[in-house]
Amino acid sequence: MRRGLLAVVLALAVAGAAAAADEARCRDLSREAYGLVPRLFTDDRPDSLFGLILDWGDACGPREVVQRTRILAAIWDDAFSEEVYGDDIFDDLVAFRRVAESRPDAASDDPAARYDAFTMSLADQLLPHTDRGSLEAFFCLFYSGRTSAAWELLASDDLAGSELARWYANEQEIAAAPRRTWSIEALAGAWDPGGNLGFVGGKTLVGAMVSLREDRWLLRLPIEVRIGRAGTPYYVPLGDGVRYSDRFDAILMALEAGRTVRLADHLALDLFGGYGADVVVPFSAESLSLGGGNISVGLGVRTALGPNRTWTAGLDVRREWVSSRNPGGTPLDGTAWSLRAAVGIVLDGGRSARRRALQP
Repeated sequence: MRRGLLAVVLALAVAGAAAAADEARCRDLSREAYGLVPRLFTDDRPDSLFGLILDWGDACGPREVVQRTRILAAIWDDAFSEEVYGDDIFDDLVAFRRVAESRPDAASDDPAARYDAFTMSLADQLLPHTDRGSLEAFFCLFYSGRTSAAWELLASDDLAGSELARWYANEQEIAAAPRRTWSIEALAGAWDPGGNLGFVGGKTLVGAMVSLREDRWLLRLPIEVRIGRAGTPYYVPLGDGVRYSDRFDAILMALEAGRTVRLADHLALDLFGGYGADVVVPFSAESLSLGGGNISVGLGVRTALGPNRTWTAGLDVRREWVSSRNPGGTPLDGTAWSLRAAVGIVLDGGRSARRRALQP
C-alpha cells in the first residue's frame, strides 16, 4: 500500500511540475510575442509572424489573444477564410469585449495592455482595406473596439450566408432561451398582524431567500425573522400552570411557488402562494416553541440590475393566515399583511454577461 501511495504522490508531483513548466513556457512566449508581433507586422514578415503565432498557440493552448492575432494576421496577409476559427470563436469574442471596454493604453506599463492597444489600432488601420459588408470588416470593426457596429453587421443580410452568422444566430437563441436561474436575496420589511394576533402589533422582518426561476415558474425558500415584544402580554400553559410573556420572537420557514409574468425586459410580475411553519419562542430560558402553519398568497415584482443583469431587486406584498399554536393559552392564530423588499445576486453561470456581450 505504501508503494501505491508513493506512486500516486510521485505521479502528482510530476504532473504538477509539468503543468508549472507549461505555464512558464506560455508566460515566456507571451511576453516575447507582445514585443515581437508588432515588429513583424511593421517589417512585413508574414512567414515569421505565422510561425510565432503557431508556437504561441502550442505553448498556451486556446487563448483569446492568440486567436485575435491569428485572425488579424490572416486579414493583413490577405489569407483570411472561415477556416481560421471554429464555432468556439464566440467565447473569444465575448472575452475580447471585456478587453475593449477596459480601454487599454498603449503607454501602459503592462505589456499585455500595450499589446491589446496595438491590436485595436491594427484592426482600425486594416478596416479601410476590407470590403464593406465582409467578414474581414466584421472582425476589424470588432477588434478595433466598435463591437456594437460589428454585431449589427453580422446580423445584416450582407453576412447571412456565412458560418459565423449561422453560429451567431444559434448563440442568440441559446442566450434567449429560458433556463433555470438561482438567486440569493436578503429580505427586509414590515409585518402587520390582525385578528387574534392584532395585540402583538407591527414588527420589522428580516431574512433571506433562495429562489429558483425557470421560464414562467418560480420556487422559493424564504426564512424570515420577526423580533420584538408584543404590545400586550399573553399567557402560555407551562407545566401545571401558566406564564405570561410579552416576548414575540418569531421565525417563518416557508416554501413558495408561483407564476411569473414578464412585463418588460428585465422586469417581471410574480404571483405566488406559500406554506410554512410559523414559530414563536415566548421564553428565552425555556426550550418551548409554539409552532403553527402559515398559508400565504402574494404579489411581487422583480427587476434585474447591473451591467450584466446579475443583481436583482424587488418588492413582495403578502396576505398571511396563521393557524392556532398556543392550545390552552392566549389565541395566537390570526392574519397578517407583510411587505418585504428583496435585494440579491443572480447565479446564472455568467449567462447574463454572455448575452449582454453578444448584443449590439
